[in-house]
Formats: sequence, C-alpha cells, structure tokens
Amino acid sequence: MDRSRCCIPLLLGTSVAILAAGCSYCPPAPVCAKPAPPRPVAVARPASVPAVPAPLPPPGPATIVVKDAGLQMPKSVLWDADQDAYFVSNINGESAIPNKNGFLSKIGPDGKVIALKFVDGSKKESELNAPKGLAIIGDILYVADLNVVRKFDRRSGKARGAIKVPNSVFLNDLSASPNGKTLYVSDSAVTFKAGNFAGTGGDAIYAINVKKGSVAVLISDPALHWPSGLFADKDGVWVVALGANHLFHVDQQGGAGPATKLPKGGLDGIVRLADGSFLISSWEASAIYRGLSRGEFKEVISGIPSPADIGLDTKRNTLLIPIFQKSAVQFVPLPPLVPPAVASPPPAAPPVATAPPAPVPAPTPAEAAYPALGPTPPPSAPPPAPVRGPAPANAAPPAPGAVPPVPTAPAKPGVPAAAPTSAPAPYGTPYGAGDSAPPTAPAAMPAGSPAR
Repeated sequence: MDRSRCCIPLLLGTSVAILAAGCSYCPPAPVCAKPAPPRPVAVARPASVPAVPAPLPPPGPATIVVKDAGLQMPKSVLWDADQDAYFVSNINGESAIPNKNGFLSKIGPDGKVIALKFVDGSKKESELNAPKGLAIIGDILYVADLNVVRKFDRRSGKARGAIKVPNSVFLNDLSASPNGKTLYVSDSAVTFKAGNFAGTGGDAIYAINVKKGSVAVLISDPALHWPSGLFADKDGVWVVALGANHLFHVDQQGGAGPATKLPKGGLDGIVRLADGSFLISSWEASAIYRGLSRGEFKEVISGIPSPADIGLDTKRNTLLIPIFQKSAVQFVPLPPLVPPAVASPPPAAPPVATAPPAPVPAPTPAEAAYPALGPTPPPSAPPPAPVRGPAPANAAPPAPGAVPPVPTAPAKPGVPAAAPTSAPAPYGTPYGAGDSAPPTAPAAMPAGSPAR
C-alpha cells in the first residue's frame, strides 16, 4: 500500500512531462475544417422572345426632293433594281385625254435626272398619252396608258409594242405577279368632265397573260370605287381605291376578300414592306399610312400634298413619292418604324367539360407568309349572312379599322362594302389652279354582290 502511494507522484510527473513534450508518440487529433460556403449555381435564363418583329433596316441617306427639273404631273415612281435607277411617269396634261404629251423620266437615287424624256410620247414610234402605273418584267418596262398597256425596253427606251385592254377607260396602276407570268392592271373607269371626274361604272381589274399577251377580266364591279393602286402576290392582288378608303384582296379567281378601312380615302399607291405591313398614299389625308391588311392604319409620313403612286427602293429602304400637283418627286428614307399593333384576341370562355375545344382557324396566305406578325384574331361571333339590299339610311358606319365579316355564301363574293369618301383632286387639275368641287364617289354596294 505504501509503495503504491509513492508511485502516484511519479506517475503524475511522468504524465505531465509527456504532455509538455507534446505527446509525440500519439497520433495527432483530426482537424475539422470548416465547410466551404455553397457556390451559387448558374441558371441559364431562357432567351427573351421579342414581342414584335425585328425593326426595319436603318434609314438611308437624307430625304431628297427633285423639283424644278422638268417633271410634269408625275404619277408613278418605280425602282429598277438592275440599273439602280428610278423611272417616273409624267402625264403632262389631261389625265383622261389622248394628247401624246406624256413621257417617262429616268432619275438616279441621288436625285440627278439621267434622262428627262427617257421615253418621249410626242414621237410617233414611242406614243404616250397619259402614262400612269409602271411595272417591270424581264427587260420590258410596262406602262398603263388610258386603254392600252405599252411596252418599252427598260435599258434603251425603245418601244416594244402594246397590249390593248378592251372596254377599259382609265387604266391606272400595274403590278406583276412574283413569278412574272401575270400582269394586273386597274381601270378606275372615270372620265374628265367640266373639271371633275365622272365614273362610268366600268370599274375593273384585268389580268394579262404576259407570255400570250391575252387579257381577261379578273373582277368588274362599281363597288371597286375607282380602283387605283395594286400590289400583286402569289395568291392574287391587293387593291386600294381613289373613290373610297378601303384595302382588300382579290384572288386569282376574282373573289374579293374582306375590306380594311383606312382613316381617310383618295388612296392611290401601295407598297408592302418586308414584315408584311403596307404603306398606302392618301390624297385626302396628304399622308402615307402604314398598317396590316386586317389591322389599324396610322399616318407615318404627313404633309405630303397629292401623293400619287408610290414606289419602294429596298436597297436603300427608301420610299419614292410622286407629288403630282407640284410636279416633284420625293425620296424619303424610312425610319425603323414600330411594327403595327395586332389586336389581342378576345378572352376565351370558361372550358366546358363536355364540349371539345373550338378548332383554330387556318392562317390566311398573308399570315402564313409573315408568321412574325402573328395570326389575325378570329371574330368573337359568327359572321352574319351577306346583306343583299341597301343598308338603312340611319345605319351607323363601322368604326375605323373594323374588319367586315367575310361573305360566306357566294363562291366568288363581290367587293365588300366600304363607306365611300370624297374623291381626291382630279389628276388633270394642276396644283393651285383653283378650288374645284371634288366629284362624288360611287355609292357603296352591299357585301356579297356578285361580280360582273
């Protein structure tokens, strides 16, 4: 017992010495490292989907005005992409009388006149009376001239013949189909009496077989309201009118689609931009409108008196505007305009358990060609049956931009009704020649009237 008590201090001393030496023979205690903070996980955000199509190409050079250069009542301007030059038709006198005074000018994109009388209508071999619409197919420049479509070599200006259009009176605009096989021409069917226009009732659009030179009536109806500007596509041709404020499409069988109303009438020229929207000139508004075929049209260029048959230079993104009554032309670079608004579809009704969902209507050809604009919303109610009789005198007109229903019964529906507007100043009235009363536009026909 005593011996064990004596060993206790010795053992304690030994333990202290070992601890002081660091207990080198003992394995080191594990060191617990602090956990690293969690690293943020990068989550890829979905690419943003633009709500509108891409903006238009950047504007070209500054606006160019060609005046006091010898132009005389310029009616149409057309860009020749191969030659990079502009053709201008000059009526140079009464627009409905054969006076052999008309001529075609050739102007450079810089505004310099290359040839004032590239085609001189006073010469027997190149007769021109009141040249209006222009179109190019191959090496031929086509010109609407009263009741014939004349042909000229677009490089030399030499006459290449003419195509007679039977029963026509006032051929106005031309537009070639994308495949170059068909040339559409509008007949405003007006005469010039006592300083004003007077309609003959023969309003029509003709289709010319370019290869055969044959002419066929595509559609004829007084409800066309003096058709003027044309823009052809693969399915037919878009039409605007001098005597009204509507835009509509006529298919290759002569069937007219629903009309879209513009704020004002006296519509003359029409071009289409790459996003599917249209630019349309209005004499009544002294402006250029922009919009979709079944949407709202708004002014994008204002203060343009007597804007006639406009053209488009897609290389420079420039609008070509003939200012008829001032004998001038203006080349306006297009700004990156905000795409036209598309109306939102009406809210869907609550789903019914027993009824299958309504089928989605197929897009129109124009919508299929330009899907970025989105489809046109279907009407919220079934379209009414076509009206055969005249509308009541106290009937309220549709709101601007409203889309009339598509006629359902006829295989070849007539021109949709659109409220006629006062016609523009007559082509034959020089700028500042006096205040002549505008002619009265023909009365609107009910939708569904058969085409003659």
